[in-house]
Amino acid sequence: MEVIFKKGQINLPKNVKQIGTEQDNIKIYIEDCAYSFIKDIKVEEDDDGAVGILLGEALERDGIRYIFIKGLVEVLNAAVYTDMIAFTQETWPVTKKYINYYFGEYDIVGWYLTSSKITGDNMDIVSKAHNDSFDSENVFFMFNNETGDEAFWVKDEDNLKALTGYNVYIEKNAAMQKYISENQADFGARYQHKNEPKAEPVAIQSQNDTKFRKAVKEKEAKTTNVNKRNLTLIYALSMLVVIVVLIIGVNQINSYDKLNGNKESEKEANGTMDEYSSKTPITSLEGNATTAPTEENTTKEEPTTKKPDKEEPTTQKPTQEPTTAATEYETYVVKEGDGMWRICVTFYGAYTQDAANKILKFNGLSDGYSLQPGMTLKIPKE
Repeated sequence: MEVIFKKGQINLPKNVKQIGTEQDNIKIYIEDCAYSFIKDIKVEEDDDGAVGILLGEALERDGIRYIFIKGLVEVLNAAVYTDMIAFTQETWPVTKKYINYYFGEYDIVGWYLTSSKITGDNMDIVSKAHNDSFDSENVFFMFNNETGDEAFWVKDEDNLKALTGYNVYIEKNAAMQKYISENQADFGARYQHKNEPKAEPVAIQSQNDTKFRKAVKEKEAKTTNVNKRNLTLIYALSMLVVIVVLIIGVNQINSYDKLNGNKESEKEANGTMDEYSSKTPITSLEGNATTAPTEENTTKEEPTTKKPDKEEPTTQKPTQEPTTAATEYETYVVKEGDGMWRICVTFYGAYTQDAANKILKFNGLSDGYSLQPGMTLKIPKE
């Protein structure tokens, strides 16, 4: 989405869903992929919550603030407890490397918190974290992963004030999709980019954050187990390939021997074996040439007449398989808060625009906003 000033107005996104009632002096637009990511974060039972940075751009025109949230980065090493939320000195070096790698062109426009233990009753610690680590113009988004309550908050003097509404829009978000896909192996409340070296190792191993060290160790253990499983699978596949090659080689050798045997039999039948055994009288071959080769030819040709009978069923299979595959699908009942991103991740493992369009077209829907709770969708199999 490109935001442009045109005749005193801002060119706003077209595919927009409004949640609540907007304020007159501030308009918030959050892209659906980032919005769904926050709502799908899985907070571990022993964690009090997960936090991250909201990225995009903020503009102002005619006294109205426009904030466009196009991406986010989950913070790995912030201290999140029911009595404290702290973005420490170790937080920013690591977090900024993620921001620069995936969203270099975006600015920090706010932050978010996903938690069921930190609610509106704990806003004093949230306000303190906001005042300590963010600008007064930055926004805050809170989502309760148990009740589904959600709201944007803005700075009002020394405290935070909840807004009554905001907008969710849909567009192609390549940067956000790359961030999700490259960190999807451990989809949940903690991520670590696998293609980049670990940044600031001393900061990550800070003794002030034992909780984060535990998460890093668990992640490394998971990665080690995955690597072991991958090596085992590769070894098994290699052995399978060797066995297949050996079987093919043996079959070719047998076929070659049979072919040579047939050629020699044909030569015997035609009376040409005297070329290879000139010392044998011709008269001694005449009696055998008409009997022995004839018996061999008769016994070897019998199987060839039966092969077409066995191969006939194979010619009928291709006409049935495409028809079955074309109609295969699964059904899914739409729940409150479901979006195309969440449905694609559930059935296909990742969100892509092609997957979303495939589901919409299969169900005769024009866009994701046609989804309603209780609606039964047919999800075509890949």
